[in-house]
Amino acid sequence: MIPKIVHYCWLSEEPYPDGIQACIYSWKKYLPDYEFKLWNFNCFDINSSQWVKTAFYAGKYAFASDYIRAYALYHYGGIYLDCDVEVLKSFNDLLHLPYFIGKEKSESIIEAATLGFEKGHPLMKHLLDYYQDRPFYIKGKSEYNWDFDIQVMPFIMRNLINQYFSLKEIQTIDEFDFSPKVISIFPVDYFSPKSYETHELEVTPRTYSIHHFSGSWLKDSKKKMRKFKWYRFLGFFCKKYRMS
Repeated sequence: MIPKIVHYCWLSEEPYPDGIQACIYSWKKYLPDYEFKLWNFNCFDINSSQWVKTAFYAGKYAFASDYIRAYALYHYGGIYLDCDVEVLKSFNDLLHLPYFIGKEKSESIIEAATLGFEKGHPLMKHLLDYYQDRPFYIKGKSEYNWDFDIQVMPFIMRNLINQYFSLKEIQTIDEFDFSPKVISIFPVDYFSPKSYETHELEVTPRTYSIHHFSGSWLKDSKKKMRKFKWYRFLGFFCKKYRMS
């Protein structure tokens, strides 16, 4: 069973942007009886993982948070939300499951911005093991050329599922497969009804959350375009949640 804990990660010392504040407000609106646990450098030892340490000091906070979310879900259980995730309704009817994962709309890969797991789930253990001694810097084309390992978490999770489990795409909660060797994946509209490329929304009555793709891990040029599209929705957020 998944506990009523929402984990989220904010490693920057900068204040939350307005769009992030609006998303966090939606969590507290629809999840009033949940515990909210913020993970930052004050409560997590960034030196405990080479991946986290190097990603953190490189300013690549989104990649550092990949390990931290796996750590939080494995050791505590609960729900992990990226800070740019808007919640539309309670997760209560999913909490009896050992986990919940959905697909991302754009590429039919894992949506890692909304994850729910019971404490000690083996998929999270495999994910921790993947990151534990992995360097964030990787050797480039020459002896003096080093780059970041920027393989994103959804692809890593998909590879681990294919390696250790059988993946089963389901359409409803009733189709969930409780076999320990099977990972059931919910449809796109459950947790990721927004297109990564176009930002087109296809919300349905089954939608629990929306990932708004602020794209903190992107290169600067792509980040600027992503930020432009992100802030197009900001006025709507603020009006919706009555924030100034």
